[in-house]
Amino acid sequence: LKISQHLTSEVSEIDNTQPPRFQTITKDSLYNYFQKYFYVLQDDSCLLHLYKVAAGLDSQVIGERQILGQVRQAYLNASEHKATTKLLRRIFSSAIKTGKKVREETLISQGNVSIGTVAMRYLKERLVCLKDKTALIIGIGKIGHIISKYLQDEGVKAIFISNRTYDKACEAAKECNGQAIHFNQMEEKLPGADIVISSTSSPHIIIRKQAVEKIMQSRNKPLILLDLAVPRDIDSAVRDIENVTLFDLDDLKNIAEENLGKRKQEESKALKIIEEEAEKIWESTRSTHLGLKPRVCSGLILRTAQSSPVLEGGL
Repeated sequence: LKISQHLTSEVSEIDNTQPPRFQTITKDSLYNYFQKYFYVLQDDSCLLHLYKVAAGLDSQVIGERQILGQVRQAYLNASEHKATTKLLRRIFSSAIKTGKKVREETLISQGNVSIGTVAMRYLKERLVCLKDKTALIIGIGKIGHIISKYLQDEGVKAIFISNRTYDKACEAAKECNGQAIHFNQMEEKLPGADIVISSTSSPHIIIRKQAVEKIMQSRNKPLILLDLAVPRDIDSAVRDIENVTLFDLDDLKNIAEENLGKRKQEESKALKIIEEEAEKIWESTRSTHLGLKPRVCSGLILRTAQSSPVLEGGL
């Protein structure tokens, strides 16, 4: 979780001697009450932070694409409620433009770095066209939800969703225009599936080699299995079966981490662009903004523990 507030003030230092005032939310009251959990950035340090956020350098997954839209929407919301100043409008406009520039001039946002996007990229490379394919999703946790939406967006012919809790399968099926099936019906749908994606929390194997061998004896089309569970749902021995391809979580994580490494190599190039653009707006603000005294731009940032950027699926 990250909460940020950017504001302007004509004072050069923060007065933390005043008691919190809950009638109106001010910089001082926020600082006093949350000083155990927040840190404060001022002047050019705060500008640099905002620019890094907009460019995706401060994200859990470096180069994250969605964050720029979130920064833009946050600014629009504040503007709609008349909570911006001329100075903040200039700063946010510059930060958003810089975020775009970083993505255009570097590879900071290139390559898939989440399990969901890597899995879909893999399926598209293997099958080329997904529109005539049938998918079976077993287990509808977070990754299952993400992939079901990706499959819907790709226009697959049919999506079957199986889950130990049938109601959850029904809810997920509605979201992706799929069909829910009971968990004990899973094996009935396996023979007609082109793609099987399994991500249950089962402590043991749920798709065994013998079952897959039996299916493949009566069909001549490929079967792609994606095992995204920990521990594994699918017997790794199915790799020995002709026309069957199995990718597990370790395979996808390796691809995601390789792409993440490539992004990190672009970080210094992106930071140079950010520093140059932030310095321009800061110097301009100090010398020309409405002829006022130098102002302070402060950001309050709250952070909590975050999950693994690769496993999270941000995707």
